[in-house]
Amino acid sequence: MNKRKLAGTYVVLMIAVIFSVFPIYWMFVSATNTHAQIITGRLLPGSNLLTNLKNLLEAKNIGTAMANSFKYSITQTLLALLVSSIAGYGFEIYNDRGKDFVMKILMLSMMVPSISTVIPLYTMFSRMGLLNSTLAFVLPGISSVFLIMLFRQGARAFPHEIIQAARVDGLNELQIFSVCSCLLWRLPMWQL
Repeated sequence: MNKRKLAGTYVVLMIAVIFSVFPIYWMFVSATNTHAQIITGRLLPGSNLLTNLKNLLEAKNIGTAMANSFKYSITQTLLALLVSSIAGYGFEIYNDRGKDFVMKILMLSMMVPSISTVIPLYTMFSRMGLLNSTLAFVLPGISSVFLIMLFRQGARAFPHEIIQAARVDGLNELQIFSVCSCLLWRLPMWQL
């Protein structure tokens, strides 16, 4: 590779790194400066970190906020994994003429910006009386088209003969899904 091209590539990468890291640096600097210093755009760290932390802890209940963040993120992640894995399994295992068409529609929905769904979601949850509830926070994120596609690809790797054998042995569909999930991810199976 030409040295000029290589130098140009490094210059572009360094500019990208600066744009990527600067917000984190600005957040750290702002945490150590006073309000007046932040407004003036001071780029050097100050000496007010402990004062700012003390003011933050007095003004807001950080422990509750962190506990809520952990609770909601873990709940939403586990539900998204469960719902999307079952949907991906269903899209791959069951034979239906319309499943590929539905999957194409779902893939097209990935092109819709998520911000454009905020007002319809607000209206829908308002009509259902779910505003300011945990359910309204968790429900929009429990199904992800990307996760459904990912789990569908994972289910393609599983041999259909084992699924047919499990049906012959009398397992119901939830048990078959559990066995497939355990075997696919090489987890220890529990007693069914």
